[in-house]
Formats: sequence, C-alpha cells, structure tokens
Amino acid sequence: MNLASIKLFLYTRFRNTDKGILYGAFVLMVFGIFLLFASSPGAADRMKIEDNFHFVKNQLFYFIPTIICMFTIAIMPVKWIRILSVLGLLGGIMALILVLFVGDVNKGASRWLSILGFSLQPSEFVKPFFAVVCAWLMASARLIKSFPGYWISFALGGCVLFLLYEQPDFGMLL
Repeated sequence: MNLASIKLFLYTRFRNTDKGILYGAFVLMVFGIFLLFASSPGAADRMKIEDNFHFVKNQLFYFIPTIICMFTIAIMPVKWIRILSVLGLLGGIMALILVLFVGDVNKGASRWLSILGFSLQPSEFVKPFFAVVCAWLMASARLIKSFPGYWISFALGGCVLFLLYEQPDFGMLL
C-alpha cells in the first residue's frame, strides 16, 4: 500500500463519518478537562493528594490515546465495529463476573479489577459495547421480521443489570 492509497482510504472512510457526533464528543472531552481544572484542587485536598492538579494530569494522560481510539473507530468499517463490540461486550460481561470474585472491595462494593498495576472498572467498558450491540440487534430485528433482536437485547440488558446489582453499583445500574 502506498501513501496515496492510504490517504484515499482515510478520506473515503472519514467522509462517511458523522462528524457532528465526532466533534461533539471532542468538545465534551475538552470541556470536561476545563471543569477538572476547577474541581481538581478541592478533590485533591480532600483526598490528601499533594499535587492539586493530579486529576487534570491523569485525564490529560488518557486524552491523546482516547482521541486516537475515537478517530480509529470512526473510520472502521461497520462490520469490524460490530465484531469488536460483540467481543468487547462478551469480555466485559466476563470481567463483570470476575469482579464479583476477585474485585477490589471499596466501601462494601466490588467494582474494580487490578490488572498490571492499573485499576479498571469493567462496567465502564460494557456501556459502549452494550449500546452498539443492542442497536445492531434491534436494527436487525426491524429488517428481518423473524429475528428476535429485541428479546436478545432484553436478555443481555437483564444479564448486565443483574451483574451490576450484585456488585452493587447502583449508579451504573441506573
């Protein structure tokens, strides 16, 4: 593949992307960082963290990888996004089950997994994958009348809700 064909591929994929949603998400991310500038010092002081801008720096650390991920997914073919979402949802559900047995307990709830020095909250990863998979299932049910996409979505939702209830993570549950 030469540079011209890569440019053409990126141009055609990005041309078909809903730029309003993409730019809207970017604006919300930037706005969130500015809000952190106001809240970070107070939260850091309350939590006895010496660096007043600890939370801003933490958010900025993940900002560039998030932008790269966002634009990469935006130019992906729909088929790949569906496959990624199904795999991500299955992995997320397995992680939610794992949290119940080996998750870090904090204030009576087990919501976090410690993996390679990072703490991850699997329910945060489940949300976008769940939304994409259920949208795909429901759209398929509208196109193929005999396909039980609504029922499968309902069952997946029940499974996720049950796992969130067992953690308990009522904020995420709602």
